[in-house]
Amino acid sequence: MGPADQAVARERSGKTRTDHRVRIDFQTEPTRYRHWRLKVDGEIATLVMDVDEKSALFEGYDLKLNSYDLGVDIELADAIG
Repeated sequence: MGPADQAVARERSGKTRTDHRVRIDFQTEPTRYRHWRLKVDGEIATLVMDVDEKSALFEGYDLKLNSYDLGVDIELADAIG
């Protein structure tokens, strides 16, 4: 059961948690990338997607085959920005 399913189960059972808001840091740089490999050779840059299924943005959630989360997009935005 994933986090979304657990939230639905809690709502249905009447057991809800206190709202814990999480601050997402959109600042990153290439040495911190977990889902992309960046290679720069002169004026040519190669960016290869290599999603680490154990490095989701939030703990306790494994990324599934052919899926990714906001953490992947944050790294991509940094790489092309």
